[in-house]
Amino acid sequence: MTAVSKVPKLRFPEFSDEWHENFIGELYTNLKTGSTPSRLVKDYFQGNNLWITSGELNFGHINDTIEKISDQAIKDTNLRLYPVGTFFIAITGLEAPGTRGKCAINDIPATTNQSCMAFYETDEIHTKFLFYWYLKYGIPLYYKYAQGTKQQSFNNTIVEKFVLHYPSKPEQQKIASFLNAVDTKIEKLTKKQELLEQYKKGGMQKIFSQEIRFRADDKSEFPEWKEKLFGEIYSFINTNSFSRALMNDVQGRVKNIHYGDIHTKYRSNFHINKENVPFLNDDIEISKIKDEQYCQVKDLVIADASEDYKDIGKTIELIDLQNEKLLAGLHTYIARDKNDVMALGFASYLMQTNNIRNQIMKSATGISVLGISKNNLSNVKFLLPSKEEQTKIADFLSAIDTKIDLVSKELQNAKQFKKALLQQMFI
Repeated sequence: MTAVSKVPKLRFPEFSDEWHENFIGELYTNLKTGSTPSRLVKDYFQGNNLWITSGELNFGHINDTIEKISDQAIKDTNLRLYPVGTFFIAITGLEAPGTRGKCAINDIPATTNQSCMAFYETDEIHTKFLFYWYLKYGIPLYYKYAQGTKQQSFNNTIVEKFVLHYPSKPEQQKIASFLNAVDTKIEKLTKKQELLEQYKKGGMQKIFSQEIRFRADDKSEFPEWKEKLFGEIYSFINTNSFSRALMNDVQGRVKNIHYGDIHTKYRSNFHINKENVPFLNDDIEISKIKDEQYCQVKDLVIADASEDYKDIGKTIELIDLQNEKLLAGLHTYIARDKNDVMALGFASYLMQTNNIRNQIMKSATGISVLGISKNNLSNVKFLLPSKEEQTKIADFLSAIDTKIDLVSKELQNAKQFKKALLQQMFI
């Protein structure tokens, strides 16, 4: 194929040469997949050589594998041990989010099984550049060219017809280096978020087991925790049965919480200005809804149905409503503090504890869809600290959540930045 005059939207200023266009088959004349050594030979799978399968491709870097093979296995099966920096793609894949379109680069010499194809460094193509190009085009290529139904695959003939646009190798290296720096930032933020979440989880375990106790401002000890029933503290408020089809994300007089959003996106400590809550359509009749049915600050909104145990009874506490009108809808309960014994923000953490989660899961009923009744919720037992200690606990855990939210936002921004770069730095 001949050179073309196309250039990407975003480019480093020191480069001005035209980009080239070529088939992968012209750039890589000897594309190879691996194989699986015979499992009848025990020694084959007792070595130290990384053996990559498609399931281990992670859109990043590989420095370990589940199974490793011996030098003898490589010799007997004519496998190639690829050097560090080889680029691998999955040539077989299940429907997303399976192995379809996955890729990775090895940080340690490795070989593969028959589900992976290897691309090595050449005089023309920098494998890290090819890796980032494939991050943009890998999934679309699978959908366009892969053969089969549920289990789909490429073969050499298909891969050889992939068209690659590429600049000079120095420009490829500059692009790859820049994107790698973005990836490094994403990895650091991901690790930071994981560590904060682990810290919060560990803190909650110690707080609610009373291994850690807070003290009053004058250093005095708070009273002992008292056993309570959920029904002693909370009364249930009627909710509506409006379906998702009766809502929109643009405008309306009243917002409405859908139970599916509790499962998937709302924070446990709910601030209405931080969440995307749909509106009820303006033509919905709401005149018969009583004032008490509108959500209030400190209410708990509980999802009473779920397809799995981990989300049954999932709860959010309404921390800040900005004076907006808010209802709770289909498959939700509103639980309202009867005598103002709960500190704002405390229950959102209490309802996440293993003690309460286990009780809710044990009392859930159903087969394909699980449900939790108001009566069973009312009988959930827990130890409750004084309101003053509740406030200390809520403030402490909320501060951690604030840090997690900030890191999460920074992480999402970095991922969006990378996505934009992939769109603009490649043809």
